[in-house]
Amino acid sequence: MTGNLPSQPALAARARAWGWPAYAAAWLAIGLWLGLNVVIGHRNSGSTIPAWEPMTWELSSAAVMAVLALAIAAFERRFPLSGPGWPHRLWAHLVAVPVFSLLHTAGMVGIRKAVYLLHGQSYDFGDPLLGYAYELQKDLISYALVAAACVALRAMRLRRERELAMLRLERDLGEARLAQLTAQIE
Repeated sequence: MTGNLPSQPALAARARAWGWPAYAAAWLAIGLWLGLNVVIGHRNSGSTIPAWEPMTWELSSAAVMAVLALAIAAFERRFPLSGPGWPHRLWAHLVAVPVFSLLHTAGMVGIRKAVYLLHGQSYDFGDPLLGYAYELQKDLISYALVAAACVALRAMRLRRERELAMLRLERDLGEARLAQLTAQIE
C-alpha cells in the first residue's frame, strides 16, 4: 500500500463486493421500468388489470434473465465470439439461443404461476408453442445483446492490459536509462 491509497487487491475486493448488489439492482430496475410501462399502457387503454400482474410478468422475466445472463457470459468465455476463428465458434451460440429461450420461458412462467397462486389465481401462458415462439424472437435479441456486451468488455479489458503493459515497459526503460546514467556518473 502506498500512503493512504488502497492496494490493488483491496480495490478488487471492494469492486466485487459492490458488483453483485449493483448487478441485481440493475436487473431489478429494468424489470420495474418494463413493468411500469406495461401498467401505463394498460391504464392508457382503459384496462382495469391490477398492477401486480404486469409487474409480475416483467419482473419474472428480468429475474430469470439476470441468472441466464451469467450463464451466457460463462458460455461466451468458453466459446468466444472474438479473436481468431470466432466464426467457427458461432455455431455453439446458434445452438445455445433456443436452449436459453426455453430456460428463460420456463423460468418466468414458473415464477408467474407461483405469484398468481399466492394471489389465489392461476396464470395461463396460453399455447406453449406459440408462447415459446413469441419469447424466442425476443430472447434472440437479448442473447445477442448480452453476448455483445461480453465481447465489448473483453476488448476493453484487453486494451487496458496492453496499455498497462506499455506503461510498465516505459517505466522499466526509464529505470534502465537512469541506472545506466548513474553507472556512467559513478
